[in-house]
Amino acid sequence: MKLLSMFVTFAATALSAPAQQASFTTFGQGCGDIGEPPVPAQIQALSLPVLGTVYSVGFVAPWFRTRPAFVNKFLVTGLSRTSWGGVSLPFYMTGWSGMGGWNCAIYCSHEVTLRGDWGYPIPIPNDPTLAGQVFYQQWYFHYVVFGQTIDTWWITSDCGVVTLGF
Repeated sequence: MKLLSMFVTFAATALSAPAQQASFTTFGQGCGDIGEPPVPAQIQALSLPVLGTVYSVGFVAPWFRTRPAFVNKFLVTGLSRTSWGGVSLPFYMTGWSGMGGWNCAIYCSHEVTLRGDWGYPIPIPNDPTLAGQVFYQQWYFHYVVFGQTIDTWWITSDCGVVTLGF
């Protein structure tokens, strides 16, 4: 009987509260490689972040002026789009030695960094208290080009705004 009472209380609360729609939007501008008209990196949701499902996030990769020896891909996830470790966001990396292409920016804090690939799957718990929670995601591409010298660069995507929902 106690379990039934808890269920009825939960159902009444759930029915009176507006349902939170899962969503994915973006802001900012990804950057491309130096020495070409930049084709920006872009983050993409391959599915919506619905509670109890697997949400997948991918990207459109930038073109590279030369064939990279290798590319490491990192997906960062954070809780803030205004500051990270005392640094105001967005933070533009252009001008740092070997740090970024044209107009590369850090748009979100880095509470979690995962080495990933296109279509990175993220399981979303089936917990109604998570509905409406917002977090931010951004792709980083670290690539190395071998030639007369070894060039290493960081390219960033735009930023995804992820809202968990039903």
